[in-house]
Amino acid sequence: GGASGGTAVLAKTHIPVSKMYDHSTSVNSFNVPFSDVGRASALFVRGGPRRGMIVLSTYLYTGEGNSDKNVQFLTDIALWLKAMGRPFVWGGDFQMTPQQFAETGITNIIKAGIHTGGESTIYDKEREIDFWVVLEGIDVLS
Repeated sequence: GGASGGTAVLAKTHIPVSKMYDHSTSVNSFNVPFSDVGRASALFVRGGPRRGMIVLSTYLYTGEGNSDKNVQFLTDIALWLKAMGRPFVWGGDFQMTPQQFAETGITNIIKAGIHTGGESTIYDKEREIDFWVVLEGIDVLS
């Protein structure tokens, strides 16, 4: 319950990108496992590491932390990322702390690290639930 939101991935017009999934038209040319409208957005950025990378944004179910539903959603995305075999950066409102996220085992599936800003989330002053999951080997600015 409570306030809820959506996701988006934006790029400047000079950066070549491809939509990976478009909820408005149900175009899903990359077999993206995003069945829940508004919970995930992805772009394929043509260029960068290995001539392309996935930029992904997710918004998990509010107030549910590492519930079965949230963990299944994360697992579906992780398995998809692994199958795509491309570098990625994955930002999200994960509705759980980085430690809880790590405990799901998702980072082991996709060989990724968790990168945080080190501050609590604006609506959850006690915890940080917005952070990045990035494929190992991609340099991250701190």
